[in-house]
Amino acid sequence: IEIISGKENFPGGEVGQVRWEGIAVKKTTVRADTPQKASVQVCYESNVLSQPEVCVRPRSGSDGIIEGECNVGKKTFSGGQGGPISVVSVTENVIKISDTENKIKFIIEVDNVGGGDVIDLDEVQDCKLSAEDKRFATVKIEASWLDGELFECDRKGELIIRDSRKGTISCTSNNVANDQHYSLPLNIKMNYGYVKSINKGFTLKEDVFFS
Repeated sequence: IEIISGKENFPGGEVGQVRWEGIAVKKTTVRADTPQKASVQVCYESNVLSQPEVCVRPRSGSDGIIEGECNVGKKTFSGGQGGPISVVSVTENVIKISDTENKIKFIIEVDNVGGGDVIDLDEVQDCKLSAEDKRFATVKIEASWLDGELFECDRKGELIIRDSRKGTISCTSNNVANDQHYSLPLNIKMNYGYVKSINKGFTLKEDVFFS
């Protein structure tokens, strides 16, 4: 039995196979080899961890800046991240808290690269979706350093996707010393629903029914 595969490859994802039994076809409808089409709509929940490299840097003019070390600003990313929603850019801004401490504000941009539609998590189970259901969807975002302490994100970490396109959210780190300068991964956890239609052709063989 041929496996119906999706068009995209997401490293780190899982592969499953679904079988349908007992699909009835009337003999009278098959007088010759007959091309047919099968359309499958797949709804599922996705949990993805993206770890883009970002920069911790003192404010301009401060002690502790290391020549040739990383810089803050906008960084772009490409390639598979284990799911159909990928982090495509992170923009960093250093915010002064005191003479010795800063916070870092991250503007995280995500994009739908999977060819399907983002949906709310509560729509995954029944998978009965209208065009309106796909217009607005929420991606739940958590951002942190590697120690797991969560940042404060806008809208309680709910990133709004419109028409299954790009979306942005702002998250602000906990305090960091103003004399620190180094690169490190940023943990970005994404949780969302997703739907994709898969179309596949097959042939009903006449000799199976009239042999």
